[in-house]
Amino acid sequence: KIKRYLNAVLPRDISIKECKQVPLSFHARFSAKGKTYIYKVYTQPDPFMYQRGWYISQKLDLENIAEAVQLIKNTENLISMSKKGDYLREDVEIREFRFKYDGFLLKFEISASHFLRYMVRKIVAHVVHVGTGRITIDTFKQILDSKDPARALFIAPPEGLYLKEVYYLPEDEQL
Repeated sequence: KIKRYLNAVLPRDISIKECKQVPLSFHARFSAKGKTYIYKVYTQPDPFMYQRGWYISQKLDLENIAEAVQLIKNTENLISMSKKGDYLREDVEIREFRFKYDGFLLKFEISASHFLRYMVRKIVAHVVHVGTGRITIDTFKQILDSKDPARALFIAPPEGLYLKEVYYLPEDEQL
């Protein structure tokens, strides 16, 4: 009944898939065991993607992007990819980071134990700028090694960011 009611009164761009009873101690943010985000970058003008992704007109070097993605996977401390002072739980465990490019849409999917504020957008922005040649992989590595959010150079626009899934219980984790 609750699911049907919520879907009837919520705007059409929101859909309730499931309702579960949880303990009173449950907190939607702090009880999460992991999250997966998707970020979309499109490389050709498309009015249907307007405000649904980040438009990049520069040519992308997919090998450089793959190298930057691997660098993120191998970096233990990603503080430099967060908002300054946002260190509630700084030990972020990146569980999966992959990308797919079909010649039009570059889609990043990143899963982690949790994320710091602006982390996904900063990671994607730096990886994309490595792919366009705006920064080198060495510069990106120096930014990551600095562990200083003030050293980050870019942040991707919010329009391309989508929360795909939140994992609460160990059996919920699909990673």
